[in-house]
Amino acid sequence: MLASSSRLRLLSRRPLCPLYLYVIRSPLSSNIPPCITSLSHSSLLSPYSPHSPFLPHPSTCPSPSPSQSIPFSSILESSDLNEFSSLTSAPTQESIIYVIKKLDKMPQKALDFFKFAKAQYGLVPGPSAYNLMLRILAHKDFITDFWVLLNSMQDNGYKLDEGAYRVILGCFKNQKLIADSSSLTQFYYSAKEKSSTDAAVKYAAKIVLDAQDWSKEVEEKVEDLKLSVSEELVAKILRELRDYPHKALVFFTWASGIPDYKHRSVAHNAMARVLGRDESIGEFWSLVKEMRYDMDIDTYVKVTRQFLKRKMMKDAVELYEFMMDGPYKPAIQDCGMLLRQLSLSSNPDLDLVFRVVKKYEAVGYSLSKVVYDGIHRSLTRTAKFEEAMEIMKKMRQEGYEPDNITYSQLVYGLCKTKRLDDACKILDEMEKGDALQT
Repeated sequence: MLASSSRLRLLSRRPLCPLYLYVIRSPLSSNIPPCITSLSHSSLLSPYSPHSPFLPHPSTCPSPSPSQSIPFSSILESSDLNEFSSLTSAPTQESIIYVIKKLDKMPQKALDFFKFAKAQYGLVPGPSAYNLMLRILAHKDFITDFWVLLNSMQDNGYKLDEGAYRVILGCFKNQKLIADSSSLTQFYYSAKEKSSTDAAVKYAAKIVLDAQDWSKEVEEKVEDLKLSVSEELVAKILRELRDYPHKALVFFTWASGIPDYKHRSVAHNAMARVLGRDESIGEFWSLVKEMRYDMDIDTYVKVTRQFLKRKMMKDAVELYEFMMDGPYKPAIQDCGMLLRQLSLSSNPDLDLVFRVVKKYEAVGYSLSKVVYDGIHRSLTRTAKFEEAMEIMKKMRQEGYEPDNITYSQLVYGLCKTKRLDDACKILDEMEKGDALQT
């Protein structure tokens, strides 16, 4: 055990890094069990009242459009294939993506649902659903199913996209599936070379990019390509225009006026992915507000990733709120991930932190150790130490004993604000409670 004077000298010489390394002796486990106890909003209000971030906050994000109710929970929880027959309405493209993404650790069940949706309702899954399903089947135990589905995808006029190809190829190589890796590469590049549509897509995108402004002349050049316009074609052109969101939006708007064509789910989600960046964020929210179709979960994941990469935290939180209010809710671990990203800021926005937690609780989830640590981390980074201690009390009340991760966040924050004596006291408490060994 370090003597108090020794610890103080250590803190005085190097207030941050050595102490931080001293406290964190064991990594955070990725297997922290979810919270199984309940916590009401009122129980967390007291430390922050009357200006608690938990108080109702008028969100600026639009509300999702009403959707048909489908008992997804029964599908995800049951191991009986007959449970699929309990669906009260036909699956949509978005619901297929949502369910198979939730079943990505259960390839056989995901494949059963995929087949059921096709056979029972005659619904042809879109390219996003096919690519996602192929990623799930990229395992040696399902290699036959993988190739059958890949050929089915090609028969339906879809192609393996580049992102899915690279992920699947990596999976095959990691599993030493040398022959399948070679066959996949040959299949991918052969289909790419033979695809006249791809060439037309690139040429159409080039016409749009080369034009300074959209004009009648540009329209005529695109029309002269004699393309058979479909949602999949529009989505491919939008992908080619992804680095030029405003030009992509002009093309999207023009395509909506083509006779006998109508934007649906695939096209709207493709457009949302392109607009999800700072220079076109206003257009993004306008599109989301006006969408007659739900944002699919794959689009949510990709747009959120873009927001976080660009430090667009407010938009990431608003999108999380939007999706939590809809039928295709983000994964339960997304709350902890978002809280961690918010806490990485030099001065975390506590309003955003508590908006995420409030929405998480509103749908019926209880706060887990990961969520508590996310709140605690942001509080210590903003020098809200009294509030951070209150959170630690709440953790104990809910059955979560603070560990070295929780304490290290507090000590780090105290050192950052030069409160070295208080940091020493926390170290004493840690040693008495054996927190260093947890």
